Amino acid sequence: MGRRASASAVAGPRAGPGSGGRGRRPLRRTARRPHRGRRGRRPARGHPEPGGRGWWQRGRRAPPEPTPTTLGRRAQVRSRPPRRSPVARVTVHHLTLPKRLPLIEEDGLRTRADLSGMYGPPGAFDAAAPGIFAHGKRVSAWVSLAHARSRIDELGGGRVSYSVDPARTLANRASLRDGDPAAYWESARPLAAWQAEGELPEDLEVHQNVPVRAKRIQIHAPIVTDEMLGEYAEVVKEIADEDRLSAKALMHLAVIASHGDFDSTDFTAACALAWRDEPDPDRLIRELVEMDPDKVVSAVLAEHTATAPELTARLREVLEETRRWADDQGLEHGQGLFARTAAVLDQLPDHVA
Repeated sequence: MGRRASASAVAGPRAGPGSGGRGRRPLRRTARRPHRGRRGRRPARGHPEPGGRGWWQRGRRAPPEPTPTTLGRRAQVRSRPPRRSPVARVTVHHLTLPKRLPLIEEDGLRTRADLSGMYGPPGAFDAAAPGIFAHGKRVSAWVSLAHARSRIDELGGGRVSYSVDPARTLANRASLRDGDPAAYWESARPLAAWQAEGELPEDLEVHQNVPVRAKRIQIHAPIVTDEMLGEYAEVVKEIADEDRLSAKALMHLAVIASHGDFDSTDFTAACALAWRDEPDPDRLIRELVEMDPDKVVSAVLAEHTATAPELTARLREVLEETRRWADDQGLEHGQGLFARTAAVLDQLPDHVA
């Protein structure tokens, strides 16, 4: 008899790993790493493979499955306190000299201490103020416009309004200023406390211990009389509200005509023409530039010659002088009008501060 065939010969070739046949236990086929694309490349950024980690998760441990316990704790950590409703701000009214309005438009309202060069050093009233209000570090206004108007002769007709947070101010009746300054400040309370009691007193004045930024301020039409406007009075009445484009053009010429005398009727009229109770639209100055302010102001003078003949004759001389100056500087006449106005206004800080 021949040799007995070996088991391997009968069974055929031994099943290899992963072949699925008998023999060794086949190895489990492992899937490719889910974040790998074909040929080992990573998928395009922003397009993660389904079921795999996205490109924004590489190197990070996957978060645990949420359970009721962790979910509640996570909700507690992430929850924020409810947002408080905004406090209703209160509009107050401030008076100053009309010639200060151009500076306020640029710099906002400074404190009494900042303006000591103009109004004199802080006195006994400011020295008695508490803490951060002491030594003139305050801006003051009134809640009543009617009461503010009663102080024009004392403080000036330049009117400014802004809003305050009632909880961050001190307020008291203006009539108590005549007494002891220390007693006035001791009885001063936040404006919110006065509001809680009901109707506010007519003469209630409000003090804020920080300057008011320009963007929080609205400048209104100066409260001026015909005597203050002089020969401009009729012209201002006719165009200040009805024709804002002409008013702005004439305002530039009036500033030049003042020749740096900021207490003159020319400059007072310029302030009355510059601001009204309602703010001007943003496009107004752009329209004035496009139409050429020199031509606009020439038309205004021609239109109102009969109303104010002496004034218009004087302003025509100023306009001709401005045109000659612009020619010498190589500027267009409209640009020369703007440039001479700016040159006069540059002198204002040294005059009022």
